[in-house]
Amino acid sequence: MLQVQDSHVTYPTPQGKAYAVNGINLEVAAGETVGIVGESGCGKPPLARAVMRLLEPSAGRIVIGDVDVTSLPKRKLHPLRQRIQMVFQDPAASLDPRFTVGQLIGEPLTLTEKHRATRNKRVLALMDDVGLPVALFDRFPHQLSGGQRQLVAIARAIAPVRTSSCWMSRSPHWTSRCRRRC
Repeated sequence: MLQVQDSHVTYPTPQGKAYAVNGINLEVAAGETVGIVGESGCGKPPLARAVMRLLEPSAGRIVIGDVDVTSLPKRKLHPLRQRIQMVFQDPAASLDPRFTVGQLIGEPLTLTEKHRATRNKRVLALMDDVGLPVALFDRFPHQLSGGQRQLVAIARAIAPVRTSSCWMSRSPHWTSRCRRRC
């Protein structure tokens, strides 16, 4: 499902280039869960961003399914990004404080679910999938605990995913609750 082969991500500096990711090799099979652990500054977020092609890898190859992401033109990334999603470490910074939980989780569905009732039904199912109480549907992010905000971010990330896919997360919460979706 995911193969990262000799991946490099560099940033230009006045002294030359700095390696954020230097020769990473990784293979994740469908249904498999892999955690990437390391000290601060070791390149975990740049690796995830390179997999999503939010950062251009400076070398190596990234393959998702049978698609070589590194050679894919930018205009063809949209369908790929519907299959893979990122869950950011700090949900407080990634969730719009003006939206309710229902709106936040439902926003990615607006392209595929035109009817609000259908979308809300799917949002409630997603909330159940990640273990969020339905009573939180009309609450705002500031009214939630940190763990609940993380679960909203996870539900939001898996909302557009119709099939088994790769989820990049730095949170341990999703693995036990969302495993049935893999």
